[in-house]
Amino acid sequence: MERQIIELKDSLISERSATEVFDYLLNPANFSQWNTSLLEGSCHCSCQTLSGIGCSLDMVFQFLGKKVNTCCMVIEYEQDAQLVLKSISGPLEFIINFDLASAGIGTEINFQVYLSVMRGFFEQSQMVVQNVLQHIFSNSLVLLCLLVEKLEQPKVLVALE
Repeated sequence: MERQIIELKDSLISERSATEVFDYLLNPANFSQWNTSLLEGSCHCSCQTLSGIGCSLDMVFQFLGKKVNTCCMVIEYEQDAQLVLKSISGPLEFIINFDLASAGIGTEINFQVYLSVMRGFFEQSQMVVQNVLQHIFSNSLVLLCLLVEKLEQPKVLVALE
């Protein structure tokens, strides 16, 4: 059966450095704090963070009142700049892309989700589902930025002359 792609995207600017944003984003302990639909998330890598291509992550989402189990894998990774996850099991096919770029004194966070569904899967409710997903992902991005902003500021030592 033919598939269709739903694309969702949003972006925000954090006053934090790309390194701080990226480190927070990669830590599975933080996932359920900023991802409003995630119930559980566990990483399957030796270092317990999504720190390179091939790292995988099991997730349980709440979507439209149902629990959705899925596993995704890091397929693109550039330290402090890009993280791309692709589903490898579960009922949904998706790609999640985080791009970070310098923005003045902070970091621009670009968030894109590509969800592949069977054509006709949503039938009468496609726009409603798409709007719900956009709302979930936009709220998650805002929450991610707020939580990163609350991180303890690094200490800066200034030499006095």
